[in-house]
Amino acid sequence: MRREIMRPYILRLKIRRTIDTYHDIQSLGIGKPRQTYASADLKIRARKKLSNIELIEEYIRARG
Repeated sequence: MRREIMRPYILRLKIRRTIDTYHDIQSLGIGKPRQTYASADLKIRARKKLSNIELIEEYIRARG
């Protein structure tokens, strides 16, 4: 197919796929994402403050 013909087709396909995905997620309700996050044991915690010596040790360890 020619490029001028394919471009609108691809655009409609991408938009439709995005909308379908959004509706699929929305139809599951809020319980499904909460259950998924709970089972994955995702937590947001503050990072502990490292001392300068610990920072240097971590840097050396990362460098190999």
